[in-house]
Amino acid sequence: MDKEIDYLLTKADLSNYTDNFKQIGVAKVEHFLDVDDETLERDIGLTKIQTRRLRRFFAQIQGESKQRGTSSEGVTSASAPKKRKQAILSFGRSGQLQVLRNDSAPEKKPWEKYLLPNPHTERLKFYNSVVPQIYESSFVSKQAGFKQYLLEQQQMRWQLNTKIKALSDKENNLLRNENWGVCQNIMKFMSGVDGCKGSGDVAKCESSLTTVNEAFNSASDLLSFIDNRRKNLYTEEHTLRSFASDELKYFQEAQERVKAIHQELQKASNALTTTLMSLKRKFPSPMGNNGQSRRKKKENKRKVKKIKEKRLHQRAAILEKTYLKKR
Repeated sequence: MDKEIDYLLTKADLSNYTDNFKQIGVAKVEHFLDVDDETLERDIGLTKIQTRRLRRFFAQIQGESKQRGTSSEGVTSASAPKKRKQAILSFGRSGQLQVLRNDSAPEKKPWEKYLLPNPHTERLKFYNSVVPQIYESSFVSKQAGFKQYLLEQQQMRWQLNTKIKALSDKENNLLRNENWGVCQNIMKFMSGVDGCKGSGDVAKCESSLTTVNEAFNSASDLLSFIDNRRKNLYTEEHTLRSFASDELKYFQEAQERVKAIHQELQKASNALTTTLMSLKRKFPSPMGNNGQSRRKKKENKRKVKKIKEKRLHQRAAILEKTYLKKR
């Protein structure tokens, strides 16, 4: 982190928030200029008093820099003159000399003020990548509420993308990573009962089916989440809400990705289920009869215990009556 902003945070007694500033991409004093009070309070966790104190110390540091005749990066003002707009001279068709303006700095796009400065992580880079399309789709409708909507969209899309990637990696490992033992078993049992030699394969096939079904259920949950979010983008009259065109497009693309994974896992689950049923017929387990026998023995023990308790109560009652008669 830049020494001047580190000095600023230390002077404002906010050095414990250094990591928070790094996370939103503020690593230099010039980056701090682009951060408003709302972001400082929401994303950094500062109170209003801390925010005002930080602004006050920042103004002091700027004043000190000007007195030293340096910029915020330690470059003297003499060695770093301001860029001037250059003029180009040209003769027009009339033969008269014309002055053509040449603005060296292009005009900023309106959505650029919502970009995070110095995005140094994949998450922050992703946040910035979705700003233009969300702005074009939603700013006019959201107006004052756009900034909060943008943050919610960035967080939701990042989380959903992360889940889809994790699911895609899992599906790829389960069905295509031939160096992994779990994948080897799945591929073996998906091809049928050929090569299965004993009852031990029944348990292995059942375990493979459970693993695939867990991933299949995760894909189903993601599809349900996406479907519910898509439905909420429409009014009761089934018309798309004015701000939601880009959000709908995002969900449609995400849904297609998850559907492809879901279909592959479903095929694997169906194949494993068929093989498991065939294996159970080919290698019937004696565990079913043994289980029934154990349950019967347990029930008999419970009945015998109940009869013994009843007899004890009866004997105790007889002894009590005999004792009372003697008295």
